Parts: sequence; C-alpha cells; structure tokens
Amino acid sequence: MFERIYEALMLLVAGLGVVFTSLLMFNLLISLMIIIDERINKARVSKKLSVKKEDAAPEEKITPEIVAIITAAAVETFHKPIKIKKIHFLDRPHTTSWANTGRLNILGSHSLRRR
Repeated sequence: MFERIYEALMLLVAGLGVVFTSLLMFNLLISLMIIIDERINKARVSKKLSVKKEDAAPEEKITPEIVAIITAAAVETFHKPIKIKKIHFLDRPHTTSWANTGRLNILGSHSLRRR
C-alpha cells in the first residue's frame, strides 16, 4: 500500500516538475524575445533618426499665393468674407488615424450649399 502512495507522490512530483520547468522555459523564451525585439527597435529608430537628420528638408514657407488660394477657397465655401489669421501645415507623419477621422467627421457634419 505504501508503495502505491510512494509511486503516486513520485509521479506527482515528476509531473509538477515537468510542468513548472516547461513554464520556466517559456518565460525565459518570451523574455529573450522581448529583449531581442527592443534591441531591433532601437536600431531601427536610430537608423530612421539618422536618415531624417541628413534628409531634413528646409521648412516650407507659406507664400502670398498660398494665402490667396486658401482665402479664395474659404470665401467660396462659406459664402461670406473671411479674414485669415493663422495658417500652418499639419504634420502628417505625427497625426494619428483618430485625429484624421475626427477631422473628417467635423468636415462631414457641415452642410454646404450646392449651386
């Protein structure tokens, strides 16, 4: 009778040992993958930043022609005189899809008169 209990306890210890050893191996594998991923991402970011610094284009100037075109478009859209106070370019790479969706919702909510 004690032999069966001893055999069951040994099987229990061996089974738990195998399970916890495999869980530990998975934990180490996932940790290693995280470390490798962080190093790869750091290398990519530093590569992109170095390329951006070298290829940085001079800031685009807002010319009087651009102001005239924007003013004409605003007057045509709103059908009343418009005074332009500030014009700036949006940074496309830094905007999120949520910001773009919000802008589209706002633009879509305005009812424009058709001629």
